Amino acid sequence: MKKYAFLFMIMIVGLLSCGDDDKPVVPELDKLSQITCTQGTDVVFFAYINYTNDDKIASIDFVDGKKIPFIYVDKKITMINPEEGIERIEYTMQGSVIIEKSVKKDNPYNREVYTSDKYDYKYSGSSLTGASRTMTWPKEGGDGYESQIFDKEETYSWENNNVVLFTQDKKRIEYKYGMALTPSNFPWRVIPSFNPVGFDAFSPINLLYGNRSRNLPESATYYSLSGEDDTTANYTYHFTTTGDYITAMTIQEQISSTDKIAKTNTYNYTFTYSK
Repeated sequence: MKKYAFLFMIMIVGLLSCGDDDKPVVPELDKLSQITCTQGTDVVFFAYINYTNDDKIASIDFVDGKKIPFIYVDKKITMINPEEGIERIEYTMQGSVIIEKSVKKDNPYNREVYTSDKYDYKYSGSSLTGASRTMTWPKEGGDGYESQIFDKEETYSWENNNVVLFTQDKKRIEYKYGMALTPSNFPWRVIPSFNPVGFDAFSPINLLYGNRSRNLPESATYYSLSGEDDTTANYTYHFTTTGDYITAMTIQEQISSTDKIAKTNTYNYTFTYSK
């Protein structure tokens, strides 16, 4: 009897061991390291993304000569000279998400660096739902500052784990999605823009805004409720995948209004990854 009990215990241990070995191992995907965007024969942007040894963004280098270094101090991430006229952009982190963004500019009257725009982000769980904005500007002659607060500068509406609507004032852009899932290393997100074809839609900084849309977009439509602007824009997305990676994408843009001839643009993107 003891012999059978011993054999039974051996079988149980063997089955448990097999169970451990059979657990699926999900490989970590490589990081996005290069993005190109062309429109016909014109290069819209060409960016290299460099990383530190601990996988943080070290810099974003554009082939036009613009280089944007990143500096990390405590809970702040600072982008140096990201755009003409901007001294730096500071992001404040809470855990793994950005909760505040401050745009720093030079005061033209006294060369003092001040915060021209401050965004405070709101989340539901880990999903970005909106942002307020405090806009500040120097008074004429440089005698102090004025400011104005916009409580609903950005509003994001979610359905089925996807951002389906971005609104700003009376402007709207609606997104529709397919069945394909967004890879964890692909930093596309719904950005606060009604012309979502630029680098910002794919910047790796997007990975720090919490949850992104679960699925890849199929289309987006821009329109205004103001009654003063009857422009509409339709965007159609086509993705090319290689294994687990999105390696290319095309966005077709159609812009129309009652007083202008309809215009169609095609943007072609390529994506390169590295460890």
